[in-house]
Amino acid sequence: MSNFSDKVNAEDISVSICAPIFNESLGIEIILETWQQTLRAWRNDKLISKYEIVLCDDKSTDGTYELITGKAIENLKVIRNQGIKGAGSAVSQAIRSSQYDYIITIDTDGQFSLDEVAGWFSELKSVDCVLGWRKKNDAFLLKLGSFASTQLVRLILGKEIKDANCMLKLMKANIIRNTDLRAVGMNYSGEMTYCILSSSCPHIWKEVSHKPRLMGKSHSKFFTDGLKRLFFLLYLFHEESLVKHNVLAPRRKN
Repeated sequence: MSNFSDKVNAEDISVSICAPIFNESLGIEIILETWQQTLRAWRNDKLISKYEIVLCDDKSTDGTYELITGKAIENLKVIRNQGIKGAGSAVSQAIRSSQYDYIITIDTDGQFSLDEVAGWFSELKSVDCVLGWRKKNDAFLLKLGSFASTQLVRLILGKEIKDANCMLKLMKANIIRNTDLRAVGMNYSGEMTYCILSSSCPHIWKEVSHKPRLMGKSHSKFFTDGLKRLFFLLYLFHEESLVKHNVLAPRRKN
């Protein structure tokens, strides 16, 4: 991190952390405190100028929303879906509600460490997006589903893709805010990867650690969500074909 100031002016780095939440009452306070410690350290060390955490609650039923809105948490903005619409809808709402120039997307289950992003800011001089990739630390079936999804996105785009579904990403905000994200369920990270790569956005891959969930359990259902993911990837394949044949315009608008 010592050469950060030589490449990027920290005064230009304002960061929005955007994440979906759903029934995370057991661990969300620990996650938010960990993020706050990291973000304050970045600000104090002049890595960033200012930050916000933007969460969209997907109508949690376990008191998550009431828990976090009932506390005074620095630079936290919480919005809420009117009904259970899915993680994709929630993260899209969080992104649209953010205000700063750079966006970090991350899940709230504790499987990713925000600390790993500190070394990514120096890349923003030459790229618009830094995409995380991980060796998935999860149940075998979830690993299998993620691997298959990555291979299908690689086939659709004809590009080398390390990990289509890693949620940990750092992006210039206009890149993702100007993208028409349509996934409402568990396909949100894959759709972001697809949109970034299909737009030929300058990017770089960074390996990240993938830890066990802090608490609770995954809301992903292998067979149900796997079938939905397959349908969604087939939709992306069809969309990409129509774009290549000049029937549809690319989603990203400059």
